[in-house]
Amino acid sequence: MGVALHFALAFALSLVAAGGLQQAIMLAAGERDALIALFFVVPVVALVTGAFAVALRRRRRKRLRWAAGLLLAAMLVLGGAIYAIGRATLVPGIAGNIGYLLALFVDLYVLLPSAIAVPVHAWVLHPLTATAEGATSTRSTRRTRDAAA
Repeated sequence: MGVALHFALAFALSLVAAGGLQQAIMLAAGERDALIALFFVVPVVALVTGAFAVALRRRRRKRLRWAAGLLLAAMLVLGGAIYAIGRATLVPGIAGNIGYLLALFVDLYVLLPSAIAVPVHAWVLHPLTATAEGATSTRSTRRTRDAAA
């Protein structure tokens, strides 16, 4: 399977997983018109795919792990910052909770479901790093050397 096909499969599977999780969360919360929120998950999953594409230019397993860890940490920090800003804008009165509700929407219905895209990408893209590193590992080099002798 080619590199582009791996990334397309990772994007598609991540989108299905993130969209399914988002819809399950929204239905459990009793939200109506939950399908409209899928449009907000697509760009976040596309950004995750782009970040993995940049990180895996040389197809190293270490970069895959670092990219996954950094993306999850960035999503955690971003979610915390958005929640803190939303909580800070909470004021009494009419429409005083709009900023807070938007922050909850972004955190619960966009970032949380999109975070599932990171391990799905790592799982689908892992064979790319295994084939690239397998050819240069010391074990395969040792086998080649022993077979030639």
